[in-house]
Amino acid sequence: MPASRRSEMKKQLKLRFGRLATPLAVVALKVHTRLTGTERARIIVRNEQSEILLVRGIIGLDWSLPGGGMNRGEEPIAAALRELFEETGIYADRQQTKYLMTVPRNASPVGYTAHLFGVSVPRGALPARQHNTHEILELAWYPVDALPDELSPIVSIGLQALSTR
Repeated sequence: MPASRRSEMKKQLKLRFGRLATPLAVVALKVHTRLTGTERARIIVRNEQSEILLVRGIIGLDWSLPGGGMNRGEEPIAAALRELFEETGIYADRQQTKYLMTVPRNASPVGYTAHLFGVSVPRGALPARQHNTHEILELAWYPVDALPDELSPIVSIGLQALSTR
């Protein structure tokens, strides 16, 4: 069996698993966030063609911004850059990363406090081979006017914050 066929079969298997596990995982994440108050950091990554980088996790299945939960005592910008590297393999310069806004949990449709940042990187900064296949199903550059349908609300919030800067 060709490697590309095996790769597509693995992706489809992960997608099916994600569809089954997502409802339970989302509830567990909401409970965890409520009990621990864990905040998250997200980052809008743009390239020289004004595309944005979106990730699609195995759990959740919506396309979203790279990012995730902050570790205890971790600064939001450090969490955003750490998560960006963990999920995509992209290393971004802290000095080039701009704070956009913080969305409080009670004002957020995603149910958690989100610290949003923005950074520009060359399109080629994304490794040719997917960096994290354990939690990320796929990732891709998208023109802002051609985003996928299955989109996390945090993407719209981030794009709106970016447009006001």
